[in-house]
Amino acid sequence: MWTSSAYAIIPTTNRAARIRNTRCFFACAAVVLLSVIFAPVCARADGCVDNSQWINTNRPIQTTSAEVVPTGSLQIENGTIWNVGQGSKAIDGPETFVRFGVYHCFELQFVAPNYFHTIKGSAPSGFSDSAISSEYQLGALADRYQLSLVTALGLPTGDRNIAGSGWNPYFQLPWQITLIDPWSVSGMFSFVWYTAHSSENPTFEPTFALGRSFAGNHGTVTAEYAGIYDHRQPSQILDGYVQWRPNMHQQVDLESGFGLNRSSPDHFLGVGYSFRFDDVLEHLIPGN
Repeated sequence: MWTSSAYAIIPTTNRAARIRNTRCFFACAAVVLLSVIFAPVCARADGCVDNSQWINTNRPIQTTSAEVVPTGSLQIENGTIWNVGQGSKAIDGPETFVRFGVYHCFELQFVAPNYFHTIKGSAPSGFSDSAISSEYQLGALADRYQLSLVTALGLPTGDRNIAGSGWNPYFQLPWQITLIDPWSVSGMFSFVWYTAHSSENPTFEPTFALGRSFAGNHGTVTAEYAGIYDHRQPSQILDGYVQWRPNMHQQVDLESGFGLNRSSPDHFLGVGYSFRFDDVLEHLIPGN
């Protein structure tokens, strides 16, 4: 979901559709809640990262990392994007993700609202929705394969002209396969349910990325395809990014991309900075 404004705001006027959406919302929300409660019990897989390894972020592309943050670590990811599309130019920021490793192979995440500021054109300005999510990693399968499950809930905290008014549950399956060093492939399949926009349900969001590391653990360059498929014309983009890590706890990144059809952004350019604090509880509560 590269921007919340990628979707048209279509009100739900049919009462039966509203009832179906409400029931689906409560069912999906129950799954999200249960996953948050029980995932720590299930997440006992081997192969998850610890704080001796280098920072690995979800941003700047669409594919969520299949690796969770280390236990006890707090990771904050930030970025700003310049968007051009459909007759408008806008700045989107701060694109903040807060991730905390609460258990072995398990993390909680908060997605802060972005502010869309339109510089030229008729697109509205305002805040996007926020979201809460949990991710647990199934560990390393045969040492080369990574797979995780993300359950999340979009919260209607933003401007209705930007993000609508619904509570939007979604699920993601990010994966990664290490090829011949230094190459890897990754991707994600997402399922999204919009409680306020029945015409968009269900929405599927597949991604696929090819990456190559360089300079050891310091650099990564990646090309990615991402799509949004519902009952209308799909939105599709191609993007690429470069990540540079001056040390194991910090990362700067640069991204650029363009749309593949008329319902997608024309082009965009973004920059970001992310960092990780390890053993947070030990620093906050001495002797913990």
